[in-house]
Amino acid sequence: MRKKIYINLEREAGNICIKIKAPKELEDFYKKVSNSEVQQSTYWKDENGVGQKFYKLSAEYRDLIEKALGSRQSGNYIDEYGNGLVMVQSYNNKYNIAPIRTVGISSGYVCLKSERFEQISNLELEDYIRELGQAVKKIWETLINKTKIKSVITFEL
Repeated sequence: MRKKIYINLEREAGNICIKIKAPKELEDFYKKVSNSEVQQSTYWKDENGVGQKFYKLSAEYRDLIEKALGSRQSGNYIDEYGNGLVMVQSYNNKYNIAPIRTVGISSGYVCLKSERFEQISNLELEDYIRELGQAVKKIWETLINKTKIKSVITFEL
């Protein structure tokens, strides 16, 4: 059965709200690699203005993500909860994948709001969603959806 992650970006009067809903397996992965350690953000807040909780980064997580995303981790992605969504650089923007570490993303939509979300164009937001989706897909295929593959080779003599 195929799993789905829902990522919505809403912009109203200059404020950006990211809404995310993900399969339980994705949140369980982050819970496991963080050893269930949770922190609370002072910059990314829910719709009530309360700092969102997120799974803490660990050395194990950093190693796994580097393997899953390969060289793209250093090229296209950052993972900094509380910072902006896009780090604009001369030749290569970096997209923040940290929103998928938010506690509760498998229970229903979580909302992230921040004054640190850049005043970026709708086109850049579209690129951000696309990149975040690609990163989640790669993480899912590499680290979560562990399918067992069995092969048998037969020779005729």
